[in-house]
Amino acid sequence: MKTLLWVDDARNPMEDDWLNFSPIGRNCKVVWAQSYQEAIDFLEKEWPDAICLDHDLGEEKSGYDIAKYIVNKCIDKEYVLPQFASQSANPVGRAVSYTHLRAHET
Repeated sequence: MKTLLWVDDARNPMEDDWLNFSPIGRNCKVVWAQSYQEAIDFLEKEWPDAICLDHDLGEEKSGYDIAKYIVNKCIDKEYVLPQFASQSANPVGRAVSYTHLRAHET
């Protein structure tokens, strides 16, 4: 079964049809990280098939910082870039993360 890493400090992916944002659909294992550190801790142990990023995580670090971490890990460890989407209400933050991730698609 594919794994989706859902990064959002507030939106529960299992409620209110938020999984409509999933680039791999609903039939997947969903891991909900509610902070930058929870996302990084997961990424240190497992590598998801897809990720949904919120930009504003209610802390200094943002979804963009996670996007940078993912890209660096793909470059350093030759990991496959996960499929990605964003449920962020912040259009500028969403665009910055998308641009960074898209620049490293193969």
